[in-house]
Amino acid sequence: MSENDLEKRIDQVERELRRIQQQYEEALSFSNSHPKIALSQARIALEAICKQIYESEGLAPHGHRWVQGNLPTTRMELDALIKAIEKTGIVPKIYLINMCTVQHLGNYGSHDQGYEAEYISAKNVKTCLEALSTVVDWYFQAYHKRSSYTHTVHSSTICSTHDGNTLGLAVLTIADLHARGRTTGTIIDDLIGIDYRTLSGAQEQDVGTTNSWEPIVDNNTDGMRFVVDSDSRIIAYWHFLPLNDDAYLKAKSGIMDDGTLTLSDMNIIGPPGDYNMYFMIISVMQQFRGVKVLRLLLDAFVDDLLELARLDIYFPEMCATSFTDEGDALCRTLKMQAVMKHKHRGTVYSLPLKNCPDSLFYREELRQRYVERYKTARAST
Repeated sequence: MSENDLEKRIDQVERELRRIQQQYEEALSFSNSHPKIALSQARIALEAICKQIYESEGLAPHGHRWVQGNLPTTRMELDALIKAIEKTGIVPKIYLINMCTVQHLGNYGSHDQGYEAEYISAKNVKTCLEALSTVVDWYFQAYHKRSSYTHTVHSSTICSTHDGNTLGLAVLTIADLHARGRTTGTIIDDLIGIDYRTLSGAQEQDVGTTNSWEPIVDNNTDGMRFVVDSDSRIIAYWHFLPLNDDAYLKAKSGIMDDGTLTLSDMNIIGPPGDYNMYFMIISVMQQFRGVKVLRLLLDAFVDDLLELARLDIYFPEMCATSFTDEGDALCRTLKMQAVMKHKHRGTVYSLPLKNCPDSLFYREELRQRYVERYKTARAST
């Protein structure tokens, strides 16, 4: 294996570990509020672990341990994955027992149980999550030798308060996350995971893929901010793109799918002047929603506008597409005006930033700079 191939393999494993970590945390997040969802999500996390082991141990077709009857992971049920892994002797028996516990309880939570659904309780969920926790411990510590990941997983707690200080939240740039050891790919994996959890019915055309977003994000570092907890997990973020004129017109006309955007649809922020802002998303994980987290996001956005204005970079208008009732409510709160329906679903909104709307221009320096920039245009209208 060449050095380049090894680096790609390591990066792929890192992304997979991060994805499994997120799925485990999501199972925890639903443990009290939605027991059935917690059971189902625990099963999904276990399936991701088993698929990764199955692939890593060469059990899939073309792998060095392939045997007759082994199929690609996309065609393997969880029960078959566990049995195939068991035959290798890689996983100690005690962890296989815990895997089966998660599988059975997860299956129970994933299907209609009729009147018996009332027996799904917090105690059942605790049993399932404790079994999953045992498997996750082994998977990160023993199988992958990653004690740091185990700490991150088990420090996940679901807090009932939205107090930013209590939660230890911070607003970071993508450069800050890179400095903490995160790659662009793993950051995007987190964001896509948040998108699927917060956008009901989202499809790939709506959220895109890690490969499609990576060059866009790397060339638009000023267009994103992240709220992270004390373990540097992203719990909320916003993202805007400086689209070129053609792409911006498509976005404002409701014929642009976010997941299909490419680098060719963008301008690169740098030279002084006016840019089109397509505000793609502002997203907060359910358990962290509240005025303080939202205000952290909005303050970060306003401060970003100010920093760019100091570099003579301005946005006369922004538009956004809302896909949810919550998104519609936020757009109205920010005094954005509905323009039209999106071709698939949702509503397109716009806001003339050159008019310095009070909803966003609560920093006096920002207001003054925009007033000075657009005073001639304002006087002519």
